[in-house]
Amino acid sequence: MDDDSRKFLWVVVLFSLFFGVLNFLSLYVERNYAATCSSALPLSLIINLLISIALLSGTLVTLFFVNRSRRRKNLVHKDVLLTLNFLEGDERNIVKFLVDNKGTVTQSSIVKSLGLDKVKVARVLAKLESKGVVVREKFGNTNKVILVDGLRELFSCDVCSK
Repeated sequence: MDDDSRKFLWVVVLFSLFFGVLNFLSLYVERNYAATCSSALPLSLIINLLISIALLSGTLVTLFFVNRSRRRKNLVHKDVLLTLNFLEGDERNIVKFLVDNKGTVTQSSIVKSLGLDKVKVARVLAKLESKGVVVREKFGNTNKVILVDGLRELFSCDVCSK
């Protein structure tokens, strides 16, 4: 749980406790100074208590799901980092370039954008193809380089894009 979640949780808990104490004090005052039946709880007190309990439980449930989502994001982010660390320098640069361009680029755009020569790009792409990271398809005078579906989904998922 990060600091913002903890602060938010404490504010809600303190607000709920303050609200509960205020309700019990109003009950005390009402029982001691009003001419009501001593065995019945006032409806306003019951409603206020239910609101404070709902607020507190809603906050706890929300924080549970937020933390669960953050843990999943961290796991996916670690998978992405492990995948990139598995690759060598130029391989990693090309895969990052592919990810930045939504998983599909032309081979000539890799040459132009990364400043590598054609032969080096062809060799690195051949290595990436043999590792099952990319697929090359003919596209006019050049090749279209496509990140394989599983990796494209991993790198472009909403969880790991932040």
